[in-house]
Amino acid sequence: MIKQIFSDMDGTILNKAGKINPNTAKFLKNYPIPITLVSARAPMETESTINELNLTGPQLAFNTGLIFEKMSQGIKKILSNPIPHDLAIKIITFIKEKFSNLVNTKTTGPKYCEITSCNAIKSVGIKYFQQKYHLQKNELIAFRDGENDIEMLQEVGLSVAMGMQLIM
Repeated sequence: MIKQIFSDMDGTILNKAGKINPNTAKFLKNYPIPITLVSARAPMETESTINELNLTGPQLAFNTGLIFEKMSQGIKKILSNPIPHDLAIKIITFIKEKFSNLVNTKTTGPKYCEITSCNAIKSVGIKYFQQKYHLQKNELIAFRDGENDIEMLQEVGLSVAMGMQLIM
């Protein structure tokens, strides 16, 4: 029995225009199984979807570089895995030849490259939920569309590829 749903946003819950289908929103808003967004987006970029779906509980931002809860005023950080600032400066300049073994780099669009700490991968966030809520792999489902979702798939019992997925 599925007890937790994890979903990517872009190309999964959100369409090409970055909007959620009203019928999907209506269906998910009162769904009895908790839904957690797992996204490369910043928390402020997930806020409208969180509000539209009435999501409560922890959400995963920056590919689990940040696990947070949306509060009435701002967010509450639960777990943060940032890249140290000085390392980020070096990475921006020399990522391909100097630091590829220190960080995760994922391409999620033709002009967008995600650079996160080695600990900021979606599977870490799902493991957090498994431990906190005593969930088994066969109780989890994930929706995915791209390269940055691969690690997430290894932690759930059922994976659903969405229409905008990248061919891998």
